[in-house]
Amino acid sequence: MPHHLASLRQQQGAAAVLLLLVVSLAIVAAVFVGIRQISVSQDKSQALHAQTQAQLQAWRGADLLYRYFHQLTEIENNKWSDLEPHLSAMATSSNASEGDILNGEPAAFIRAVTTPDPTIDEHYVTVDVVAASGAGGAAAARTTLRLVYLLAGPGSSGGGRGLPAVITFNRNLHLRGNIEVQAPADQPYVVNVRGDVTTGGNSIRGIDTINADGSIEIGSGSTFNNLYANGDIKLTGSVSGEQNLSALGDICLSGGASAMGTVKANGSATANGSVGFGDLTAIGSSDNLFHTLLCRPIGNDRNGEVFAVDLRGNSSAESVKAGGTVQLNSGYIGDLKGEADLITNNWGGTVEGVIKGDFYNNGNPALNDKISQNSGLNLNLTPLEPVLVETASFNALQYESVANYVFRAVGNDRIVTVKQVNGIPDGDYYLGDNTSVSGPKRDRLCEDKNCNGVSYPLCKGQSDWNGCFGYRKNQQRWDINGRSMAPGIVLFVGDAKLSNGVYYNTFIATGSIETSGNHQNYSPNYAGYSGVYQTKRYAPNGICDNPVMPNTPAQFCLADGTFKAEASSGLGNYAYMAGSEVGANYVGGNIALGASTKSHGNVLAGNEFNSGGNTEVHGYITAYAQGAQYFNTMGGSTKIVLDDLPPTFTPGAEVSPGQGGGNGTPSAGSGELNRAVLVWSRYL
Repeated sequence: MPHHLASLRQQQGAAAVLLLLVVSLAIVAAVFVGIRQISVSQDKSQALHAQTQAQLQAWRGADLLYRYFHQLTEIENNKWSDLEPHLSAMATSSNASEGDILNGEPAAFIRAVTTPDPTIDEHYVTVDVVAASGAGGAAAARTTLRLVYLLAGPGSSGGGRGLPAVITFNRNLHLRGNIEVQAPADQPYVVNVRGDVTTGGNSIRGIDTINADGSIEIGSGSTFNNLYANGDIKLTGSVSGEQNLSALGDICLSGGASAMGTVKANGSATANGSVGFGDLTAIGSSDNLFHTLLCRPIGNDRNGEVFAVDLRGNSSAESVKAGGTVQLNSGYIGDLKGEADLITNNWGGTVEGVIKGDFYNNGNPALNDKISQNSGLNLNLTPLEPVLVETASFNALQYESVANYVFRAVGNDRIVTVKQVNGIPDGDYYLGDNTSVSGPKRDRLCEDKNCNGVSYPLCKGQSDWNGCFGYRKNQQRWDINGRSMAPGIVLFVGDAKLSNGVYYNTFIATGSIETSGNHQNYSPNYAGYSGVYQTKRYAPNGICDNPVMPNTPAQFCLADGTFKAEASSGLGNYAYMAGSEVGANYVGGNIALGASTKSHGNVLAGNEFNSGGNTEVHGYITAYAQGAQYFNTMGGSTKIVLDDLPPTFTPGAEVSPGQGGGNGTPSAGSGELNRAVLVWSRYL
């Protein structure tokens, strides 16, 4: 072999060896880098896990504190002077040492208690919850959560304060069908709900304000002026106008929705489509901790934080104040002030203002001259205060002593206790038939069981031979179906089903009430003496001047020929009331108005309310949610009429003993504390 070929072969072999060495070194380096990355990733994962566990512990402490404060406010007739020693003792006992904090359990520190006046109805308690995880290890973590709780009394009502509450529900309310409040043009009305308000396939008209202790979702062509929620607010579809929105959580609008009034959120405000905002303020840190999540911010900014304001599509706002990053697509922002970054994504978007962070301009250099940066910008955005929906309770058994007629079943007998009825002595009567009398022969009040002696008419059936009352023993339900019955206050022990006829009563049931057929009822105060007040007719007949039934309630119909609307503690303002407390249990309390019911008087359900068909309520509706969750639904065509009421009738009137009748709002300034609310939270 020639010498030059052998030399070439030797050089190629050396090159191959060098190449193998280089590849080997590269592989070894890659392995070491991989091992290092795995180690770093594991460290990060452990640190993240430890931090997550610490945060979970902190929120566990927050939940325990909420329960503790709630228990304190449940003490009857509590005052701030009663609660303050508990809080002071708690502050002393919770000052754990560093070693105690790092044992994996949260420790709470009361930093400040705002008490400007011992008689006021609002007290703010600031609490720091410190928690740790992984104590003594390489990935130990510690977190501090600052919480502000509001211990409030009955005078605190949040949004829409001072407005009469035409609807008050203490549990979630679902609105469907057509809901209309017919009210005087100069009188705004509010809906109060301790829970979520949701809609489906309906329209809402005539409501000025909706206050929700939970979240609000409206998805149809409805009108209103104000929405206040402790959770989220979500508007979709054709909801539009000069609405004002306020949410402790997030606000999200889509489709053709708009809110051109004042919009405020402790969390984020997002829009998708052709949404319009008026003056928009969003802090970017949601305080929706215990309520339904309706709005989930879309994506994060460059720092991994949710957008405070995210206007997608060609959504716009007249002005924006933001505590976090703002993102704009092809819409506009008339005036922007932001404490973080600004991101624009489309050539067609327009914005003008000042930001604290960076401006990420994607393809629209014309905006550079319209945005200024100020590293010291501080908008001092204050978190919103919560909505407080007041509550009360109802127990039908407390009104037995003032009822004109009390219906109860004793064995196979139907017994009616009569009190304060003109023309009928007080006492217990059998409900029976007497064919020897003129006029109504069925369902008379009989002194003896066989109804052979003295008896009195109680109802008017479809004829003199038709009765009005039936009792279903297996269901413990009274069925009423006739033309009318004696006017006054009626209490049924059990459930009641009211069908056809025109009645002049306050119907109370210890169980539940439902209506059907062509049923009309005029409460005593609505009908008044004769159904006429100063030449204007409000009812076909009255309580005292009633040609259908001769016996009248003595507490309303006085001997001097006048009508007393204040009788029986204002009970005559109510058409229907239901529910009772039996030991530790709540029985019934559900009221369902159906078919073609027309109720002239307030409606009070101790538990929940439902309407359907073609229903009219001339008065307020209240549902206290004292029993098991059932329905709380308004549907069909439900009209609440408040613009043409007789002077003898008071919508939303309170009744005693100790029961809230209308919106359940006692007077302010009592110093009583009965509500605990988490106002806002922050990691320190």
